[in-house]
Amino acid sequence: MKKTIILRSVCLGFLAVLALFGAGCGRKSPYEGRWVDVNGSTTLEFRRNTVTVRFGSWSEKYRFKVTETSYGTTILSADPEGSFGGMSELEAREDGSLCAAEMVLDAEGHSYRFVRPEALAAEKEIRDLSEDAPKEIASTELESFSFVFRNRHGSYGLDERWPSGSYSWELERQEDGGYRMDFRVMGDSYIALDFSDTVSGDYAEGLARLLSDLGVPAFNGYYRTNSVSKPGYSLWVTYASGERLSVRASGDAGDECVFDLPALLEYAARQELFPEK
Repeated sequence: MKKTIILRSVCLGFLAVLALFGAGCGRKSPYEGRWVDVNGSTTLEFRRNTVTVRFGSWSEKYRFKVTETSYGTTILSADPEGSFGGMSELEAREDGSLCAAEMVLDAEGHSYRFVRPEALAAEKEIRDLSEDAPKEIASTELESFSFVFRNRHGSYGLDERWPSGSYSWELERQEDGGYRMDFRVMGDSYIALDFSDTVSGDYAEGLARLLSDLGVPAFNGYYRTNSVSKPGYSLWVTYASGERLSVRASGDAGDECVFDLPALLEYAARQELFPEK
């Protein structure tokens, strides 16, 4: 009789364990379902412990594992290759997105930002984050000037003289009262243009006047963006009077510049930026 009771208890316990195990296996992860890339047409389809990556007619299924660290949640490939095709590990962000970078060498790779399909429209909507700032600048004496943007084969109406790449134009007053100018264009894995030299106070004052003539102060505080990964442009100016000027845009909002960008670069070119051939 005792053996029967013990056997029955063991069987019931085993069934309970199976029930719990089955419930755990059937529980959906928070990533279950379809995700779309804000920056392209790649999609993810999570099903239990696998994720299918699709791009055009290409697709591949991978097993994955979720790792919790002090830095956050990471989704790693459980397959020997250790990646999701050409895409690195997925990072689960606090805003609900899944982000990854394309694995490429010596180049700017694709930046992935996956969201649920129903969230895509909001991600691409341009947000106006402009600040209320003075729309007139009295000073013509610069302390510092910084302008960065990316040119992709003629962005903003630039002619063929200007190489594709990431532009950085800096002007800063030195301790002796003069100015130093640095103008660089970085290609994917090379320096397309590099100029560093002192410039006159007259040149700096002329740049300040040009900003005024182009109507740039009227956009002071301007900032528009969306979640699409595009660098756009950013202009920051500090004057000796303490006045400040900032105009910037990123994402799809940075496809067009609100002021005459080519005219600004023409002024930069007065410093003989292009090496003689």
